[in-house]
Parts: sequence; structure tokens; C-alpha cells
Amino acid sequence: MINLLRVLQLTSNAEQAELDKALHACRHSGAQDVEGVAVDRLQGILGTSERLVHYRRVHEQYTALATALELLDIPETVDTHRWHDRLVEFVED
Repeated sequence: MINLLRVLQLTSNAEQAELDKALHACRHSGAQDVEGVAVDRLQGILGTSERLVHYRRVHEQYTALATALELLDIPETVDTHRWHDRLVEFVED
């Protein structure tokens, strides 16, 4: 999963004003995309405070699952719930 805040060179706890400034700069730079992500898509996902809250929650859940899956690679770990079979990487459209 692409970290859209990192694409905009922002931290995960960036304020809405910082985000708005970064999105505004992207829109007015004339670029169609930033690091392969369309500016319209960035605006659509991060453009309102409500969507930003949802994005942050989903991204935190993804990060937690990815970290847990990495821990299953430790040789002593027993995968009692078949997480390797149940978790898959998100695929970008």
C-alpha cells in the first residue's frame, strides 16, 4: 500500500493545513502525478478531513498487519491461524 502522505513528503501526523498546502502546490505545479500517483487521486483521498481520518485508520491497520506478517517469518514462530494463507498484499489498481 502506498503511503500517500510520504508521497507528499509529509509525516503521518501532518496537520490538515500542511496537507492542504502540499495538495495545493501539487495542483498548481502543472504535474499530473507525484511519484506515480495522480494528483487528482491524492486530492480525492486526502482532500477532506473526514477522508484523511479514514485513510490514516486504514493505513495504520495495513501497517499493523504487514508488521505481524513479518514477525511470522521468525523461525520459532508458529502460524497457528494460517495467517500466511489469509493475508495478502494490497494491489494498486
